[in-house]
Order: sequence, then structure tokens, then C-alpha cells
Amino acid sequence: MQIRSIIFSLFVGTVLCVDPHTTARADVTDVTDAGYTVEQTYQTSASADKVWETLVKPSKWWNSSHTWSGKAENLSLDLKPGGGWDETLPDGGFVRHMSVLFCQPKKTLRLSGALGPMQEYPINGVLTVTLAEESGKTTVKVVYRTSGSFPRGLGKLAPVVDGVLKEQFSNLAKVAAQ
Repeated sequence: MQIRSIIFSLFVGTVLCVDPHTTARADVTDVTDAGYTVEQTYQTSASADKVWETLVKPSKWWNSSHTWSGKAENLSLDLKPGGGWDETLPDGGFVRHMSVLFCQPKKTLRLSGALGPMQEYPINGVLTVTLAEESGKTTVKVVYRTSGSFPRGLGKLAPVVDGVLKEQFSNLAKVAAQ
């Protein structure tokens, strides 16, 4: 029980660590006690090919502090029907963070799942990442929609999730541009 409290505290605390000067546009919309939508947009100088190549390797851009193992290198993404965004844990354990719903390479990736400590609650989340390249630059749009039940209302988590996703996807844009 204590480990869940620690992980949730880290999850909530991330909002305080996000760079306020990031070039991302982020909006929390449709906030209710039963759900919310987070929409974020990033611009990167990388091609859509390079952004896609980076996106499908979360071990390269996801922050280790937002993993169950504490090591981003344990993350993988299997892009096939029934595939998932998984993490290996010690002693043969694993976590399925999200399941693959839709994959159109270099354009759209859609995953289903409740991220982090939300996983133990009756919450459904759908994360859609779309890429659009124009004049050698790529726009990355991230939309995460959730619904379900959470003590004191799911909508209260919206700013926290927005902060965590902002940290991760702004890092994706930076890593892809390198």
C-alpha cells in the first residue's frame, strides 16, 4: 500500500517540475467528476519519420521516474493487433501500460489504458498521437481522454495528468530533433 502512495505522490509532484517555458500548447477540456480530455500540441524540427521512429521507442524519451521499475529502458511498444506498451519488472514481472488500438505508421498511434496509479481504478483512457509534417517540421498532437470513477472525482486529476504528459511529450519532441 505504501508503494502506491509514493508512486502517486511522484505522479502528482511532477506538475511542479514541468518547465514553464516549454513551447507546447496544452489544454484540459471536458472536465467532470467522471472524466476529462487533455489536448497538447508540439512543434519539432524533426521529420515525421524521425518523430515516429522516436515515438515507438518509449525507452528513449519517457522519464524513468514515471515507470514502475524506475528504468525507462524497460519500456517497449509492440505495434501489432493485441500489442501493447509494456514494461518489464524484476523477477519476470511486467506492466501493460496501454494496449495498441490503431496504428497508421508515421501518422497516427492510438492506445488504450489508464496511466500510472490510475491503473488500479475503474478508469478507461484513450491516448491518440497524430503527426503532421509540413516544410520539414512536424506537429505532434496528443489527445488523452479518460472516463471512469476515482475517489473525489476523476476531473481533479486532469491538471496532474496534463503535467505528466507535457513532460513526456515535450521530451519526445526534443529527442526526435536531436
